[in-house]
Amino acid sequence: MPPADAWKRNYGRGVRGLQDDCRICPPQVLGQLALLSRLPRTFTREHAQRIADRSFPEMAEVLDAVERIRERRGLSTGWQFSVMEVMMLALASREAGERLVDEYVIAELPRMRPAVASVLKEAGLLRRRLGSGFAQSAYRREWRHMVSCEHCLAWAGDAKPLCDCCREWARHPGRTTSPCERCGRTWPLKDGKCRFCHQVLYEHLGDGPAVEQLWFGGYAPGLNNARPGDYGRDKGRRSVLRREKIAREDPRVHSAMLVSPGQLELFPISASAHARQWARLKDMRLPALTPQASQLVEQFRTSAKEQQWTVMARAVNLRTLRFLAAWLGVDAPLHEADVREVARFGSSWGGRRVVPFLSERSLLIPLERTDPEQAAVERLLDTIPDHLHDEVKVWVRVMRGEGRRPSPAMDWATIRRYCHYHVPVLRKWGKRIDSLREITPKDVEEAVTAHTGNRAHGVHGALRSLFRALKRERVIFRDPARNVSATYVNRAPRRIPSDRLAGLLDRAPTAMAKAVVALVAIHALGSTEIRRLHLTDLNRSAGRLIARRRGDKRTVYLDELTLELLTDWLRERYERWPHSTNPHLFVTQVTALDPEGPPVAKYGVQPIFAQLGLQPQKLRIDLILDEAHETADPVHLMRVFGIAPDTAIKYVKSAHPHRFIKDPTQA
Repeated sequence: MPPADAWKRNYGRGVRGLQDDCRICPPQVLGQLALLSRLPRTFTREHAQRIADRSFPEMAEVLDAVERIRERRGLSTGWQFSVMEVMMLALASREAGERLVDEYVIAELPRMRPAVASVLKEAGLLRRRLGSGFAQSAYRREWRHMVSCEHCLAWAGDAKPLCDCCREWARHPGRTTSPCERCGRTWPLKDGKCRFCHQVLYEHLGDGPAVEQLWFGGYAPGLNNARPGDYGRDKGRRSVLRREKIAREDPRVHSAMLVSPGQLELFPISASAHARQWARLKDMRLPALTPQASQLVEQFRTSAKEQQWTVMARAVNLRTLRFLAAWLGVDAPLHEADVREVARFGSSWGGRRVVPFLSERSLLIPLERTDPEQAAVERLLDTIPDHLHDEVKVWVRVMRGEGRRPSPAMDWATIRRYCHYHVPVLRKWGKRIDSLREITPKDVEEAVTAHTGNRAHGVHGALRSLFRALKRERVIFRDPARNVSATYVNRAPRRIPSDRLAGLLDRAPTAMAKAVVALVAIHALGSTEIRRLHLTDLNRSAGRLIARRRGDKRTVYLDELTLELLTDWLRERYERWPHSTNPHLFVTQVTALDPEGPPVAKYGVQPIFAQLGLQPQKLRIDLILDEAHETADPVHLMRVFGIAPDTAIKYVKSAHPHRFIKDPTQA
């Protein structure tokens, strides 16, 4: 017997002779358009009993869903009959040709509304309209009590007696509740009128009578800033009138500190030490802008719009430029130190965009900058005892190629890495010695063995470099680190699990991130190589890229995916910074507008991989090791990835250990 017939046979709840009353939710003609929108209904349990034998095409699916829910929840058979009793009303309430039951229909059922919703959802016959769940009474309340605001009569399509604007209006401490002078209603008033009358008068134009026009609920701009008519000009614009009065009584004059190109300084100082105390002028009224200053400010505003800066970036930088131009003028170049000092006033001030703008127009005296790596070395050396300074500075001069004998100059980044290793040791030694001549091989060995792993290797190399340089410059008599050796673990390269690499490009958030990840994971480029790439290094028509590593150049043949990602990045770069003159391929918000064209800092690339949970070096190792598994030729790895011979041998040995015979003495 079909499930629908079994339901009719087992349903013995007393139908009282009427198996299907056509007056209750009468069947409609399929395809006929409704003249009026569907009106809310009120059902009772008797209505459900009078259509108990009505047939529906989805009855079998509903009965199967009821049975599944009953078995899953451990409910009785009586619950099944109770649900099906009201389920008939839900199915009969559908419009002609509809298969799904609207959520609002469930709110009209007399009982068991959550259970009916669960069954329809299980059977795939529910059309969701609300996002608040299947509450028993929320739907009916939401349907029947949608009213307009009591105060301003605005329609918001909800059941709130007051709109949000009127609620805030009534909470104001200055509002008094009394009859309105215009409409006579007793509501919270401002200047004798309610919010509704204020809005009507603000929107009124002309000399005729004000027409009361209703509106949709929400923020009404006319009550705060936009005023189409003249109403409230003497009340709502008190601050404007006050400023106009101050301007009439105390008109702005030009600053007495205006600087001209021919003006001599009474106390000339260097640009690095240049600093004025601008904080005293922060809250003072700005002097009038000269015509040249006004023209420069307008050029800055136009340039900001062309380069599509955000509203906040444009506002904070424009405020700083206007402040300096008002006090100093623009006839003479401005000091970068002044721009930075004003930008420190707070979050509503900024100077990052002002500096390159003035530099392009030769209106900036820049600060005396040093290499950041050199500054880091100087900060580290300041932490060692004073009596060891002269000897350590001799080592720095040798590393920079300035010793007694000519030698290759090391970059400041290498010197900084050495300092990170031996400066802690020097601070410890400085407490008990007066000169590095007192250091013995035992002291060096103890300093090295105090660490393990790569740290011990780094300390050993740094101390050997230090004492070798001092011995060469004849500062010490013998090298205590000459015969000291250190053992450390040389870890073999490892593969990355495939599940961590799956969907790597899809997880990259931006077009720049996708292109960078593709260059690392597909072509094994290092982060330093990527940061130093130029626009001229990319040849999209030939599908080639010139990468530089350790002074050498190598050609990278791009695949179709990487070339497409680079094209997307170039398109986005042009849309964001159409006037950027930075020659590098990858730029950020800071470097794109810098006239000096610096490369992206390493901290601009690291966050890309930090979000992916991987390191670029490990991705590069995984790709080279994968290629080494395919071929045992180290020359091939050297040509493809531009690595050194020792490094290529290491990868081949890790991929094919059986091809390397062990040394009998080490067996």
